[in-house]
Amino acid sequence: MTVAQILPVALTVVGLSLASTLVLIVAVKMHRGRSSVRSTSLIAPYRKALIAMASGEDQDGQAKDALYAVPATTWVRLRPNVLAFLPKSGASRRTI
Repeated sequence: MTVAQILPVALTVVGLSLASTLVLIVAVKMHRGRSSVRSTSLIAPYRKALIAMASGEDQDGQAKDALYAVPATTWVRLRPNVLAFLPKSGASRRTI
């Protein structure tokens, strides 16, 4: 094979690799965007209870009860937000 024969094949391979990488990047960004929107919409109903409990304004325990009633599938997405509101050390962070 000569250089004149190898060059078009190499350019085609590089071009296809670039195109597939670009498609993969766009697909991952779209997935992350949809996942972020889905997480935000799932945890939105519990945000008020979370803020009330984290600020210590949950005197009657309603916010705590609301957070205890969160379904397991929603808790997976809510848990990082709950941990972000808690102090960085302490028993409460280890028990969640």
